[in-house]
Amino acid sequence: MQTNSHSNKISPPPPSSERWLVVGAGAMGLLWFCKLYKQGYQPVLLHRHATPLTHIEVMEADQTQRIPLQETTLVELEQSNQNFTHVLLCTKAFDLVQAYQQIATLVSPCAHILCLCNGMGAQSELLKQLKYDHQLFVGSTSEGVYKEARNRIQKKGTGNTFFGSLSNVNATPSLAIQMYCVDNIESKLFAKLAVNATINPLTALFLVKNGDLLNPPLSAIFYSCCAEVDSILHSINKEMGPYQAVTEDVAKQTQNNRSSMLQDVTYNRKTEIDFISGYLVQKAKKLNVAAPIQEHLVQFFSGKVTRETAQEWLLRRYS
Repeated sequence: MQTNSHSNKISPPPPSSERWLVVGAGAMGLLWFCKLYKQGYQPVLLHRHATPLTHIEVMEADQTQRIPLQETTLVELEQSNQNFTHVLLCTKAFDLVQAYQQIATLVSPCAHILCLCNGMGAQSELLKQLKYDHQLFVGSTSEGVYKEARNRIQKKGTGNTFFGSLSNVNATPSLAIQMYCVDNIESKLFAKLAVNATINPLTALFLVKNGDLLNPPLSAIFYSCCAEVDSILHSINKEMGPYQAVTEDVAKQTQNNRSSMLQDVTYNRKTEIDFISGYLVQKAKKLNVAAPIQEHLVQFFSGKVTRETAQEWLLRRYS
């Protein structure tokens, strides 16, 4: 593997008036720490590892970059007075509100709070929990990145990233994210939800890579799921969708990738199913829209039916 000229050391970036705290040492948290560092900021990473990470290795194609890491723990943060002006929460959806509550009183009372997480529901709940004069910017990304070790990530694709304000449409975003900002962030979140609600749970249920969903017999289930998700989202907002072509394209472009939910299942970690399929099932019930596939997926991930039973039901009904 070749290493570029930055693989051993990168010159320290210039100082900035913005103080960034990145919360979460998952793949996305590490990726965005590196993005901010390369833009000239001096971010600090808040994580729960017992020992320091010291640096981040970013692998892309046949090159590796080594990014020096400034890191902290919650205990150290409580004892310091760093007055962070911007906080980027890169957590699972079910950890989002708690992650904010842990740092809310430890950052600037006028801080911008940004979040990148899958699904829907956690963002609106976080909005209700905002303290002081904090402003909320929510994000959606399709960038492909995998965490290969606790401080090593592998970039799998560029994808698209969007941010937008939920708390104040007139809020001025940081220069660090202005290139990603859009006015219609909710539509971007729903588009990502449509993709996640089909690819993530189906790959995790059948234990396959993304592209395998496009081949028989799973392809029939895939397209039926796309149609069901489109029906639910269109009932929520008549201007939304259809998303089948987008979802199909993502599956093709990431055919060799393992979805985040498949990785969670593989490593016996909690999934975000409640904020993806669970969210859609709740909306479908309120709107009296049929959602048998999403309901069955929720039943599987909640342990109410076995993997074999869930697979057989879908294959028998849709393939």
